[in-house]
Amino acid sequence: MTTIERSTYKQMEELWFNYEQLAKDVHNMRMDLISPHQEVVDENTDGGKSGRISAPTEAIATRLVTDTELHKKEATLTAIERVYNMLPPAYRRLAMMRYWTTYNKRTWEGIAYHLGICERQARRWRDQIMQATHEEIQNSFEKI
Repeated sequence: MTTIERSTYKQMEELWFNYEQLAKDVHNMRMDLISPHQEVVDENTDGGKSGRISAPTEAIATRLVTDTELHKKEATLTAIERVYNMLPPAYRRLAMMRYWTTYNKRTWEGIAYHLGICERQARRWRDQIMQATHEEIQNSFEKI
């Protein structure tokens, strides 16, 4: 297991902090692709084939399948969920306290106190979570 660079580490933490917003973004992107604000007008007046899909269901499916930004965000979201689900219960509590509580102004000392561990151990657990997240995201992006 290789260590990740500081900038990558910060990016992973930012993803955990913004998990709820990322989930909302994915949902909104899907809704925008399913029901776009404006339909493409067929400007073909010569009577030939327009080259676009005329069936609405197939058009929606094509937009959903071909949107790479949506796929990347979904892969990131899924990677965070996989990592969280693989964590032991104490690690999950740390993640909840640090990243997903509405009042996440707790210090590492405070989080460690609530978990019954030392501050250094809490930081080690965080490092392991970020490392696992980085690896999971890389694996997810390789599949795209």
